[in-house]
Amino acid sequence: MFQSIEHLMNSGVRFVTVWGFSTDNWKRQEDEISSLFKLVDIWIRKNADWAQEHKIQLRYIGRLQELPPNLREVIQKAVTLTENNDAWFSIWLLIIPGGLKSSTR
Repeated sequence: MFQSIEHLMNSGVRFVTVWGFSTDNWKRQEDEISSLFKLVDIWIRKNADWAQEHKIQLRYIGRLQELPPNLREVIQKAVTLTENNDAWFSIWLLIIPGGLKSSTR
């Protein structure tokens, strides 16, 4: 993924949205939901330091409060780690989008 992001940055793209978890995912079996949460957790942990090194902001949009507490904490830490980076490039994690109920950070 790093090569793709670097290519986008070099092409002048300023924002990328990465799908994290949707409302339809709640219809899956519990073990599938748990696996999706683990994938998001791994992705955030793997990319937070890289984003910090490249002065990229990690942000989210959606209903973070509906995620398990440990995953919320991982996402919040990544957002906090990168929040002071230049805003010329941001990676947005889309989490349980929900119209007016969604929040951004």
